[in-house]
Amino acid sequence: MKTSLNKNICISLSLGSTHTSLIAACYENKPLSAQSEDQFQSEKDSSRIQILGAARINNNGAIKKGVVSSIDAVTASILETIDEVERQSGVEIDSVRACIAGTAAQFDNHVETCSVKGEEIRASDLERVSAAVRNQKPPMGYDFIHMIPSSYSVDGKHGIQNPIGMQGSSLSIMHHRVFYPQADLHNIVRACNNAGVRVQSFAFEPLAAAEGVLTKDEKEFGCISLSIGAHLTHAAVYLGNIPVYSKEYPIGSHHITKDLSIGLRTT
Repeated sequence: MKTSLNKNICISLSLGSTHTSLIAACYENKPLSAQSEDQFQSEKDSSRIQILGAARINNNGAIKKGVVSSIDAVTASILETIDEVERQSGVEIDSVRACIAGTAAQFDNHVETCSVKGEEIRASDLERVSAAVRNQKPPMGYDFIHMIPSSYSVDGKHGIQNPIGMQGSSLSIMHHRVFYPQADLHNIVRACNNAGVRVQSFAFEPLAAAEGVLTKDEKEFGCISLSIGAHLTHAAVYLGNIPVYSKEYPIGSHHITKDLSIGLRTT
């Protein structure tokens, strides 16, 4: 959603086990002349973000461990958050990026390899290995929601950012892929459509949480991000600035509170 040549508005919807949250943010891309000459500067550093509005509404447990238990209840909670954020920001919301979680989500680290035609690696070789990744199909009953590329490998040598012009016989690239049950995605899309908004894309909660809090150096050196929700704990592992593990665990703050109340014999 664009507001001007350099300004864009991002609307993010988070569907949790106890609450539905919505946030509207405006980010302005700096002109190239104002950016650092460092080619590896992160996108976060080259944009200024302004929060326009935010809302968090109780959804009465309409989503249980990532599975929609009542489309009507989810729709009602989305409508409430939209009304509140539109009132705060003055922006008419017609599409969202949905952040989802669930123990049914799966991931893998898929390596695709192709032979190099000629003595040197060309742009056409990069396109062929990328096309081979795009043509991969998820397991039956699932859809890909993330395909995050890492660096290239040439003849088994890893960590190569741009292999064009290098000599080699095989070119490989690894993608961290997250796939989600089609039926669960359909239910979320249906609830959003009923609320009058379109789902632009999906984001997996463990990766979204990690991207929000981790620095580039932390991801480069290797670290684990843990985000504890009411019924789920979101875990993501980064190494070499890319995710290599993302998973949901069916334990959250609700379980800890319940165990404490039993152990201490209190409410």
